[in-house]
This record gives sequence, C-alpha cells and structure tokens, in this order.
Amino acid sequence: MAQAAGARVTYRPRQKVVAAAGGSGVASAIAVLVIWGLRRSGVAMPPEVEASLSTVIIAAITFPAGYMMPPGGSETTVRAQDGRARCAIVLIQRETHRP
Repeated sequence: MAQAAGARVTYRPRQKVVAAAGGSGVASAIAVLVIWGLRRSGVAMPPEVEASLSTVIIAAITFPAGYMMPPGGSETTVRAQDGRARCAIVLIQRETHRP
C-alpha cells in the first residue's frame, strides 16, 4: 500500500463500518419481528433455534450493508509507520488567494 499524498491517519469509523453498524441495528429489529411473528403463528422453536435464526438474519443484512457501501470520497488506506494498514482521510488542499 502506498502512502497517499496529503493523507492523515485517523481512528474515525469508515463509511462502510457505519453502514454495517446501521444494518446490524435494523437487522436486529427485523429478527425480533420475525421471531415474534413465528411465535404468534404457532411455530414452536427451542431457544437455540431462535438464537440461530436471529444470527442468520442479522448476518444476512449486516454483511451486504457494509460490503455494498462504497468508501467515502475522502477515505483511503495507508501503511502506518508501524507497518499496519490504517484508515486515513485525504486532506484537501484549499487554495487561498491573498491580495
């Protein structure tokens, strides 16, 4: 990975992470509604099956939410001084016009 010119390492969550976290919240609510609907319709499931079904629903929504979200326009990945890959924000240089 090359060091991007004008990039600054940051520990802010990337756009993809925020999308996956939001997807997880929505998926959790959907999983609760699905389990509730199954119980109301008379489907009896052991607690282990309910937990597994919830996990599958959450994973099925969270992964695509994070995967399909494109990186932000100012986001890049750089190699830090310790050799590890880090998220960075590309700093936009503004031209200043002074009279």
